[in-house]
Amino acid sequence: MGLRGWVRQQLSGIGVSGINERIDLVEPLDTPISVPRRVGLELQPLVQPWSIARLTSLLSEAANQPSESTLKAARVARHRLSSFWISAPVDHLRQLYEGDLGSLQQLFLESSLFSQDLAQDEQSWVNHLFKLLDDPCEHSRVNNLQLALIPYIKPGQLSIQNPLETIPDWLLPDYIKYCSPELASDLKKPAGLLNPSVEKMTPLATRRGEEAMEWFRDEETLQYMNTLIERYREDTASQEVVEELSGLRSVLAQLWLDVEPNQLQTLTNTSVGQISKSLIKAGLGRSLSDEQDQLARQQLVDRSRDLSQPNAPGVILAMLMFYPPERVSFKSTTGLPEWFVDVLNEL
Repeated sequence: MGLRGWVRQQLSGIGVSGINERIDLVEPLDTPISVPRRVGLELQPLVQPWSIARLTSLLSEAANQPSESTLKAARVARHRLSSFWISAPVDHLRQLYEGDLGSLQQLFLESSLFSQDLAQDEQSWVNHLFKLLDDPCEHSRVNNLQLALIPYIKPGQLSIQNPLETIPDWLLPDYIKYCSPELASDLKKPAGLLNPSVEKMTPLATRRGEEAMEWFRDEETLQYMNTLIERYREDTASQEVVEELSGLRSVLAQLWLDVEPNQLQTLTNTSVGQISKSLIKAGLGRSLSDEQDQLARQQLVDRSRDLSQPNAPGVILAMLMFYPPERVSFKSTTGLPEWFVDVLNEL
């Protein structure tokens, strides 16, 4: 197989066997698909309807008119929010926490409930969450469980190993404030000191360097990339397109992390820069394909805090491909080269 065919196969996911498979172009294929006897649905009672406004109101009533009934209602409201975090999409936790749901969580954390003892069923709920947190099978939703637990526990009850490295930046301040206040002084250190080193960050792609650059020198491959990006603009919910672009994004991000600082501006003016900026403008950062994308987003956000690092433009471009553009702002661009500030203004 030639280089172009191999590249097209890698990007599109179409194998050689799929090309040789005979397809009837005359008669319609009418193969019945059997209905499975069971699909494994959990037919438990539906959760009672709720709203952020009503939960906020219940908490306000408990604060302004404390009584057995209002405090009990506030406890039920807290459990409803805690239960929500368990099943929330893992790739949207940050957006949810930085919105109205996060504000509601803050109200519970600042309320009198946070310092009160737990009822028996509340303690059972907390014990259940701790068991899930220790279960390796639940690793993919560890942040969900942390969010569900924090409104119930007192400082020192939730101990997480290496929290400055393992807890995402959007949750870390509240974890420290409400769970481990002794780490507050560490949080105030320069952001660069908290970033994982380059050696600790798992490579985002195995195709790197010259091998990766081959893709961006082939006109046919570039055309296919641009077609994928256009398809994403037209249908951001297409999981097939997101998965294909996710692989391309990882290769691009790794290129930006690997390039020498003195070559960053040059790379920006190549097809690598053009495709990267197209992905960012298309808003691909809103879409994550899997846990690897989620981890990459968290690590790149951490690494992009220090604008004075020599490869800051590359790190920022890599991060912007994994992060919603409307949620990125720079209070200051001090430390960034002028040419890169111009690039940011284009985005």
